[in-house]
Amino acid sequence: MSYSDALTLALDDPLPVQNQILNIIYNYLPPNSSTSLEDTARKLDQLHPDKRPDEPRVPKESSEDFVYSFWEPFHMLARLIPQDHPAMDMLVQLIIKLRDMPSRQVHLQGWGDFALWADLPLFGETFSTAYDVE
Repeated sequence: MSYSDALTLALDDPLPVQNQILNIIYNYLPPNSSTSLEDTARKLDQLHPDKRPDEPRVPKESSEDFVYSFWEPFHMLARLIPQDHPAMDMLVQLIIKLRDMPSRQVHLQGWGDFALWADLPLFGETFSTAYDVE
């Protein structure tokens, strides 16, 4: 089983956008990757429903669903990558790069208004869920 297959299985019924997130991150994390940090963050930003073009027969998720589901692959990766592995540093740098990107206001029903990406909206909430072990 490949690394990507294992992670996809770790997500319960991943949304199509989560598969896209995983593919973008997979292209960035390998040590021999030619994909830059900046390009990876830009591609992830372009997945937001406000920026993503419509696709036939593929409904866009709400902004709330996108933000909430966006972080789940990051948390799953963080659980799978050893803390002293270079890929962990790359994953952290990617989150920092996203945080430092130009932000825009997003309203998340039931949560309020946030600056996407500066506030890392719902990162903490999804972190708690990801590490809530039985």
